[in-house]
Amino acid sequence: MKKTLFIFLITLSTNLFSETDEPHPIIDNQYNNQYTDDLTRMDLSQLKEYKEKLNSELYIKNMGFDNRDLNKELLHALLSYDDERVKITKVIDNIIIEYKVNNEIRKILLSYKDTFDRTIKENRHLVKTLRDYKAYDFRLGATYLSMMTALQSTETTRDFYKILVRDKENKSTSIGKYTYQLSLSYKLVLQAKANINTKSEIDELSMVLKSVELEISKR
Repeated sequence: MKKTLFIFLITLSTNLFSETDEPHPIIDNQYNNQYTDDLTRMDLSQLKEYKEKLNSELYIKNMGFDNRDLNKELLHALLSYDDERVKITKVIDNIIIEYKVNNEIRKILLSYKDTFDRTIKENRHLVKTLRDYKAYDFRLGATYLSMMTALQSTETTRDFYKILVRDKENKSTSIGKYTYQLSLSYKLVLQAKANINTKSEIDELSMVLKSVELEISKR
C-alpha cells in the first residue's frame, strides 16, 4: 500500500524533501562527470586526436546555449507545472460531485482543499527564485502527502483511494484529466532540467580541453 501511495503521490507533487538544504531532485543539479579518461596514459597522437574530438563535441553542444539563463527557464517550467498542480482545489470539488462521496470523505477532501488554498495564497506569490520554489514545493508536497495518508485512515476511505488510483489513468474522470495535464506540463520541467545537464557537460568539456592542452604542452 505504501508503494501505491508513493506512485500516486509522485504524479501530483514534484518532489518531497526536507526543508533544509537537502538537494532537490529537480532543482539541484546532480550532474555526473562524463569524461574520465586518464590523459597520462595517452601518447601525443592520441591526445591530439582526443582534443579534436572534444572540440567537435563542444562546438555541437554549445549551439543554442549562448546567453541563456537556464535556471530562469527551469523556474518558468516549474511554475507552469505548478499552474496545473494548483488546480487540485477545483479537482477536489469535482471529485466530491463525480464520486458522490460520503460525509466522512467529503470532510477530509474539503479540509485539504482549504489547506491547499491557504498554502497557495500565502506562498505562491513569494516564489521568485529556484530556492523559493524549493520551500514552496515542500509545503505543497507535504499537504499532498498528508491528504493521501488521511485517505488511508479507514476501510471506507481506503476503498475510495483505490478508486482514485484506478481512475487517474482514465482521462474521462476528473482525477484522470488532472493527472494527464500534470504529466504534459512535467515534460517541460524535465526538458529544462536536461538543458541544465547539457550546460554542465559543456562546462566539463571546456575543463577537460584545458587539461588536454596542458598535457600536450608537457610532451
